[in-house]
This record gives sequence, structure tokens and C-alpha cells, in this order.
Amino acid sequence: MPISAYPAPVAYGSKQAAALGLDVGFIGHAGDGNLHTTIFFPPDDPAVRQRAELYNDRLTRQAIALGGTCPSEHGVGSGKAKYLEVKFGPGAVALMRGIKNLLDPNGILNPGKVLPA
Repeated sequence: MPISAYPAPVAYGSKQAAALGLDVGFIGHAGDGNLHTTIFFPPDDPAVRQRAELYNDRLTRQAIALGGTCPSEHGVGSGKAKYLEVKFGPGAVALMRGIKNLLDPNGILNPGKVLPA
């Protein structure tokens, strides 16, 4: 994401955080377009955790809608794998799954990760 585009996701994220009653911090390394969000909440509070997960979903979908992506510099983690079809479409994900099956027919490399069955 170019530096000039940073205000839109930060404004959206700030608005969503306020609406959900969450404390959120943003950091990034603008040179390569990464924007990271940290949600501060007590991990043992299920109600706040649910709001934090909703916030993450909204922010991830907004990033994709703005032309960004959710799997970023460290690849696709298990928490973001569910957004692959949102970003790339079902056909591309089916192709990814086919390549994975071709290269790992026994499913021994990271079984159940990123491209679950």
C-alpha cells in the first residue's frame, strides 16, 4: 500500500475500534506497504475477545476491499487462511489446493494448515 493510502485504513480501523469499544494500536513500515494492528484486550474475557475477532474480520475485509491483502510479509497464517477465497476467489484457491496435492500427495507437509481439506 502506498504511503498516501495509509489514512483510509487507519481511519476505518480507528472508527471500528471505537464502535466496538476496543483499544487498538497501529504500526507499519510504510516503505513496503505493511500496516500492523494490535488489539489490546484481556485474553480471558470472552465478550471482548469476540469483539476483537469481529474487529479483525472487518479490518481484514476492508484491507482486501482497498486492494490490499491479508496474508502479508510472513505468509498466510492459520488465522488468515479463511480470507484466501475473499482475496483470490474460489478458483484460485482450488488451483492452490491442486498444486499442494500434486506436490504433497500424502498430506504430510503442514497437514490441515493454510489450505484445509
